[in-house]
Amino acid sequence: MARIHISLDELANALEDHCFFTHYYLDRETSEIIIQSENDLSEREEIVGEIESPFPVYDDGERYIPIEPMESRRGLDIMESFAESVEDGETRRRLLGALSRKKPFRSFKDVLYDYPDLGERWRATNRVIINTIAEEWLKYNRIDIELIPSGGGVK
Repeated sequence: MARIHISLDELANALEDHCFFTHYYLDRETSEIIIQSENDLSEREEIVGEIESPFPVYDDGERYIPIEPMESRRGLDIMESFAESVEDGETRRRLLGALSRKKPFRSFKDVLYDYPDLGERWRATNRVIINTIAEEWLKYNRIDIELIPSGGGVK
């Protein structure tokens, strides 16, 4: 099978998306990342009536590979590591405190909102880590790939 080109950004976004009604698949032949949303299904039902099979079968294991989101715990660990790297004690305390709240992901982002420069640093750091996780996922699934990094050129 020839090498395929995959958008690193699209794969990373799929690995980070914990929305329970959205499902992602990688098409090994086209390198397309297929997004299925149960919300789309509801809209289709309203338009055409009852649908027998809500989604095409994308789980045959040969051509289509389900992209499961990384574990939430791993995301929390990434945020905690970042928070611990923050030099300013008060900011570090606020970020770590956000991670112990009821909605840690939202709380963490809310704290970063108060620190635009730090928020930008977080997004850049997180993207590098998520891209590494995406590359590990591809290797684990034995996919011979060429990644298309942010900006579009082939890597």
